[in-house]
Amino acid sequence: MRIDVDVVRIGDIAVGRRYTGNGRSGVPWVFVHGLGEDSASWAAQLSAMGETRPAFAVDVRGHGRTDLGRADGTLRQLARDLVGFLGTVGPSVCVGFSMGGAVVLAAAALAPDLVEHVVPVCTSSVVGARAAERFRTRADGIEAEGAEFARASLSENLSANVLSWPVDWEEQLASRLTAIGDGKGYANAARAMASMHEDPLTPRLADVRAPVDVFIGERDTSCPWRAGEIIVGAVPDGRCHLLPGVGHFVNIERPDVLTEALMKLRR
Repeated sequence: MRIDVDVVRIGDIAVGRRYTGNGRSGVPWVFVHGLGEDSASWAAQLSAMGETRPAFAVDVRGHGRTDLGRADGTLRQLARDLVGFLGTVGPSVCVGFSMGGAVVLAAAALAPDLVEHVVPVCTSSVVGARAAERFRTRADGIEAEGAEFARASLSENLSANVLSWPVDWEEQLASRLTAIGDGKGYANAARAMASMHEDPLTPRLADVRAPVDVFIGERDTSCPWRAGEIIVGAVPDGRCHLLPGVGHFVNIERPDVLTEALMKLRR
């Protein structure tokens, strides 16, 4: 299926997006990627979901085709960016991976009328002190040493945490290195993740009105089952599901596992 690419103006930034299912009716799918990726990471899901409904994947501020703008290093700003995008496509089913999962949850709490269903994948609503320090150290290094530090940091993180390398591993890695560009958006997003230590998302989840279906990788040590339980316990209507046989980076290891799980979601 053809996937189109363009940009739309949202507030202080031009937001890159990939989309398919153009002209189809129904509630759109909107996909939000994780730290150090861009909308290309959702290619498998766009192709599958666009068969029946419009499907969009956005580039988070400072990633891919999206400008950095007046970035402030907070999850709240990234959520406002998504709310602005949803205002252009209407109420949607919002799917987010890792950092993107936190973004879609925060957006659902901020603008309940624009989110019909929330699907966080391998994500958490709070960041511990050690993880927050790692995110800040990464951001500090990028800001001090630039793009080469960002590329090395991203490569090291993926190499250490992808449990099963696919046959197109080199292409997957190259795509993500391209997505972070000069690294400034990567640093901003790392600070946004760190901000979830002092400003956790969990207390805000009571404002989410849409059903929430959390997916956790069976072998994910970054966002384990307990992280999903915390989210489900904080929202009015939530369930947690296991993605069998995969770790944190499900769309690198087995995108088909996630696609199949999404296709089975309650309507």
